[in-house]
Amino acid sequence: MQNTISSLFAAAVLAGALSAPGHADRVDDLIRNVMHKTHVPGLSMAIVQNGKVIRAQGYGFANLELKAPATPETVYSLHSVSKQFCATGIMLLVRDGKVGLDDPVTEYFPGTSPAWDGITVRHLLHHTSGIPDYLNDNLNLNLEPNAPDSAIPPAVARFPLKFKPGEKYAYSNTGYVMLALIIHQVSGAPDPVLLADRVFKPLGMTATRNANSMAVIPHRAARYVWNAGVFVNGAPPGDSAEISDGGVLSTVLDLAKWDISLDTDKVLTAAERRQMWTPGTVTDPSGCKYGFGFFVDTYRGRPRIWHYGSSGVGQRAVIAQFPKDRLSVILLVNGGEPVLTRLANQVADHYLKG
Repeated sequence: MQNTISSLFAAAVLAGALSAPGHADRVDDLIRNVMHKTHVPGLSMAIVQNGKVIRAQGYGFANLELKAPATPETVYSLHSVSKQFCATGIMLLVRDGKVGLDDPVTEYFPGTSPAWDGITVRHLLHHTSGIPDYLNDNLNLNLEPNAPDSAIPPAVARFPLKFKPGEKYAYSNTGYVMLALIIHQVSGAPDPVLLADRVFKPLGMTATRNANSMAVIPHRAARYVWNAGVFVNGAPPGDSAEISDGGVLSTVLDLAKWDISLDTDKVLTAAERRQMWTPGTVTDPSGCKYGFGFFVDTYRGRPRIWHYGSSGVGQRAVIAQFPKDRLSVILLVNGGEPVLTRLANQVADHYLKG
């Protein structure tokens, strides 16, 4: 049965099944080739240019067992792409006067560690706090199964900082868990509530929500891992009441609505967007190429604002924005081992001018 499913997937990708009507073009060829080589069961794509969705389609399968096609309506986990929404929640509270970017984090997490006294909300947003990453720094936190996010900061606080606050950049999921907890503490509700009221609902992002492995969610993609030459089901990540470091589910169509809003003042003002897209300042010569919830750098000499998300258990996401060209590429996949940021750049190459 497994070999049949794998053969079915390969045939669908290579034959171009389930793509948009019409003959295959160079972008189709590129995507199918990458899917085949890196064992991606299903991929959904949206391309936004000049404030409009110019292309939205799916390739392959959202669910191999049911032979359900991947479409622009397929729901995937965004993982760390979620951080831009968490950062947006903080910026909305800053606008409200309820949070200050230079507030010491010990105002919100008293008694955690004296070493954290110099850390601010801004440091958390830029990943320049020095707080270890609870996911990737091989910490032995000894947390109970299904422990709430609120248990993470005090557990991590038992470990020394990696460097002085503001000295260096080092990606830390812990920081974004803390930001989500600040949102919850200040607003009185988990960050999905704030974001639903002030971002998702106003933009018509009806398929976007926090992750919940037990909920019945229409059009949700299954997770797959390529293992020893066959696809196997990937385990879902842990659930959380907070969006924090990686808890958003969405579609390429909803993300296109979000992307288009970033060219307007509908959610964030121009000043707020500029602040979010300004890299942090550090004393280390290697610098920082991270704003608030976005990586900020260049591609082929063009400004690029982007983020990648992956949990290692079957789903990946990327949004790559090229603001001077008013072009964005959104890719969501449900398995395989693609270098998704590179693929987004390669897709963008077909639309970038000059």
